[in-house]
Amino acid sequence: MARTTPAGRRPQRPAPSRGSLGPEAIVAAARELVAEVGLEAVSMRLLAERLRCTPRALYRHVAGKDELLELLADAVLADVPEARAGRPWEEELATFFVAMREHLVAEPALTRLVAERTVSGPHFRRHFDRLVALLLDAGFDEVAAVDLVLAVAYYTLGASLPGTGDAIQARYAAGWDAALDESVPALRRVAPALAEGSAESRFRAALRRMLAAYAP
Repeated sequence: MARTTPAGRRPQRPAPSRGSLGPEAIVAAARELVAEVGLEAVSMRLLAERLRCTPRALYRHVAGKDELLELLADAVLADVPEARAGRPWEEELATFFVAMREHLVAEPALTRLVAERTVSGPHFRRHFDRLVALLLDAGFDEVAAVDLVLAVAYYTLGASLPGTGDAIQARYAAGWDAALDESVPALRRVAPALAEGSAESRFRAALRRMLAAYAP
């Protein structure tokens, strides 16, 4: 007979098996919680309830909420496909950062977290290494390679934050130019162009221009 759950209560998940509780399982459960209750509401106690363990068990793998937030910020990059060696650097960087934006937009709470914290975890290091290696192989010097990767990463993050991108584009497309008067003539002139396209198409076009500008 199927078990029933009292109204208003979430069904309990199976308890993790011995040895299955580790940083990856903890971060995966924390991402689910962030999506359900918001980043601010996530606590080690609530996370322990989700994993059906004690908070003490969590602390064997994660030092505390601060470390958990660092792991969450880095986890946003976990599913972004790696840049491929031996391919044209412009194509690989464009593909990587378009995919990065898609993942960031899908998890707005974690995108804000990435913007507020220093991300330097294993996924960040892996991607950074691949991207820089592509540029070095293409003839970039060390400074130019670092400048390019960081500049495009900052641009991608900024274009992914809640309140940017689609929200701004929707405002431009909704007759925003009607509020412009003669005091901003240049802005009135370009208002029709602002209303065209989508946030994603603008991101892709600007990304291509940035990459072309850095070509050695």
